[in-house]
Amino acid sequence: MAPGPRRCPVHDLALSPEGTCLRCGGEPRLRARPKTEPLLSPTSTRTKLLRALVASLAIGGLLLLSGRSDSGSEDTARGLVVARGELTGTASTEREVPGARTEIPSEPTPAERAAAARQIQERLRAEDQERAEEARHQARQRVPVVLYSTTWCGVCRQAREYLSANNVRYTEHDVEANPSARADHLRLNPRGSVPTFDVGGEVLVGFSDAAFRQALDAAVDRQRL
Repeated sequence: MAPGPRRCPVHDLALSPEGTCLRCGGEPRLRARPKTEPLLSPTSTRTKLLRALVASLAIGGLLLLSGRSDSGSEDTARGLVVARGELTGTASTEREVPGARTEIPSEPTPAERAAAARQIQERLRAEDQERAEEARHQARQRVPVVLYSTTWCGVCRQAREYLSANNVRYTEHDVEANPSARADHLRLNPRGSVPTFDVGGEVLVGFSDAAFRQALDAAVDRQRL
């Protein structure tokens, strides 16, 4: 059986007697392209260089990150060591220094104990006296005091100044301007001299600070009875 005509491996067409394909443009058989093209085209030199550069940069970045991580761990460990050293140093300063001199306070002598006891007693007495004076002052404020006076009386003016300076509460009546007060005044002091005081029911004619304090304290004592 005679063989069939030769065919183009690319276009599957019958070749001419000269071995050329009509579609391939008369190219020789030996230069005809294969029927199937390769899956990957050849890689150029420039592409290879770019890939090598990218790989080098990636490896360098990984090495840099690894170095920083190791440095941070080392610094952390160093910080822990320093902190522990500082704590150890602080604790060492709290220890007693060998050979240091110390003293223990001596017990007080009997004379010192007696002096301290006297000071305590004196302070307590002073506090008691202060409380008693305050209580007496409050009691004096509760004693009713009435002053019968006139506008022209110099002693009456002195009495007013004393009462105001010592915060003594009182009621004053002008016997010349108030007939009712004039009648009460004459009943307490028939002579009608001024000033005249009614200190908690005790009549005091004239004024002196000592006599007034005595009359005021007597009125306080009567209130306690």
